[in-house]
Order: sequence, then C-alpha cells, then structure tokens
Amino acid sequence: MSGIGQLYAHLYLVTNSHVAAHESSVAVRINAKDGGAEVFTIPGDMWLHHPDGDDIAAVSMESLSRDSYQLSDVPFNLYMTQEQRDNGTFGAGDECFVVGRNVGLEGQEFNTPACRFGAVSIMRPDKIYQPRRAHAQDSIVVEAKSLGGYSGAPVFIYQSPGISEPTGGFMENWPVVVNSYMWSGFALLGITWGHANGRTPVEGPWLDLTQSEKDLVVNSGMMLVVPAWKIADLLNQDVFVEERRRTEAKYVKVAEQESYP
Repeated sequence: MSGIGQLYAHLYLVTNSHVAAHESSVAVRINAKDGGAEVFTIPGDMWLHHPDGDDIAAVSMESLSRDSYQLSDVPFNLYMTQEQRDNGTFGAGDECFVVGRNVGLEGQEFNTPACRFGAVSIMRPDKIYQPRRAHAQDSIVVEAKSLGGYSGAPVFIYQSPGISEPTGGFMENWPVVVNSYMWSGFALLGITWGHANGRTPVEGPWLDLTQSEKDLVVNSGMMLVVPAWKIADLLNQDVFVEERRRTEAKYVKVAEQESYP
C-alpha cells in the first residue's frame, strides 16, 4: 500500500494482525526483477497494529528499491471510504476480485499470485466476532470461495462498464455502446481476514458419532474483509505520520545539497 505524504508516496506492507502477531517474526518473500525471490524477516515489534483492535497491521517498507524488486502498490486515493459504503456508491452485488496466495499453487522459486472472483454479498453486516482475537470485526462479506492462505490479500471492488443505446451521429447504426471502465467504479475494498464456515450433518447407521462430530465444518464460500478505510486509519496514525515527515525532510535536504553543491 502507499500512504500519503506531503511530497512523496510512502510504501507500506499491510496484512492481518493475526498474521503479523502469529510468531515473533514474519517472513516476507518478494519477487526480484532479475529472477527468483528474496525473503525478508520482519520482527514482530516492527508492526503497527490498529489501535481499535481491527485485524490489520502495517510496517514501513521505505528501504525497498523499485529498481531491484517487482513492487506494486495501491494508491491511497483508491481506498474505498466509509462514506462510499454508506451512500451506496458501492453495494451488494458489485463484483470483486482478490489477489493472494493459493496454498499449493503459490510458486516455488518466486511468488505466483492467484486471483479469485466474486461479488459483495453483504456490505453492512453486524460485526463478526473473531473468537481467537476476542474482537468483533467490522467486515464486508464477499462471496468468493475463500481458502486458507488468503489472509491479508487485497480485495478490489468494481462495477461493470455501463451499457447504453446510441443517441445518434455516426454510432446510430450500432445496437449498444459499452462505456469504458474508466467511467465505472473501482476501489480497494479492503483485505481479507478469513471466511465464514457452515456445517453439514454427517449421518449413517455405521457411524457412532457424537452430535458435535456429526456436524462437519465446511467452507461457506463467504470471504470476510476488513474495510479499506480501516487501513487508512492505521496508516494515518501519529507514528506513521511522523515517520513520513522525517523521511521527507531527509529527501528535501539531500535534494538541496545536490542542487547547491
């Protein structure tokens, strides 16, 4: 993700708190431009977690060189806002895709992201309780056949190009006009934190099972997403704002020295 500064864009790695806090350190593998990938170890105390307990954490990646690594970022102005959810700019039925790690197909020598597709099922559900974190998470529900391993993956929402009838001129003999995606809605919906499970009964005269054993947990296909504005809140915490201010002051000083030897 890229955060807003006064003069420069700033690069951050964002994932779930339950990922960043899982071990004393987190291994991150980034594709290199000259082939292969490099693994970085990020200590657990370097991550900043959302102050309200939302399932997101971030760390600055300013030191990474775009000349050496295959980096892509999501600009701050593409984050979906809470206002866009509340005023209906985006809503249930809008299409989505998620870019993440498919366990078993993630690539051996370098990362091979996998896309999955779906649509918003519930834009404003009740907060969904996370038992392991004892936190009721503000979430968006996306029907996208989520799998384990996609935690922290970015989810994008988009609206199909509009289709209209021509009004005259040289297009009057065309049956329809398909408008560009540039005129349609597109935004970062958020990052996935898990999926909702359902249960299906397992029966059979030869099975001697307790009631709980008879209820087989199955993936409901409902992906649970931390909204993008929660990421914006995190990246605008004082710690990051002050860090960006210091970094930009250093860049300005270097630029002045280069301009006036």
